[in-house]
Amino acid sequence: MYMKKTALAILAMSMFAASSAMAASPASELSASGNISSTKSSPGSGKSDQINATVGYGYYFTPRLVGKVVVFINTTESKSGTTTSKSGTEAYGLGAKYYFGDAVKSAWVPYVFADIMTISIKYDTGTGTGTGTDVGVGVSNFITESVSFDIEGKATSNSTSFAGTTTTSDGTSLNFGFTARF
Repeated sequence: MYMKKTALAILAMSMFAASSAMAASPASELSASGNISSTKSSPGSGKSDQINATVGYGYYFTPRLVGKVVVFINTTESKSGTTTSKSGTEAYGLGAKYYFGDAVKSAWVPYVFADIMTISIKYDTGTGTGTGTDVGVGVSNFITESVSFDIEGKATSNSTSFAGTTTTSDGTSLNFGFTARF
């Protein structure tokens, strides 16, 4: 009888400890990153201003594996002489991120990620649609155990259609942002 009570007490304590540990780890994360750029052409009077912003919500399936919903917004304004053109891109996607370490204040934790997206483009002369993917690597520097400064490099591949013409584009970018876990 004593063994059964001891076993039940140990089982109850282990369940409490497991639920406390799970409660301490984050269930979600919110990320924001972006950049602003301005390019001037020479010779001539060409100039292009661009704003990129990415916001993501992630759900932790395990302490290191995160499923993500991502929103990307880009606005571009180009001027050449007296002509100005504007375009905007919105992309909505799903993805995953995997951390190779635990959230500890002052720690640098590397991660990998991948996303698939649907794309909507608006030009001065019409609209276009398409699909895209991105994959990358990054590192989170934990300012606290729940907030990090992030640096990531990613490769993108997009295919968009506009006025019956399909265009593919591949590129790379270096992004900076913050992630809060809750």
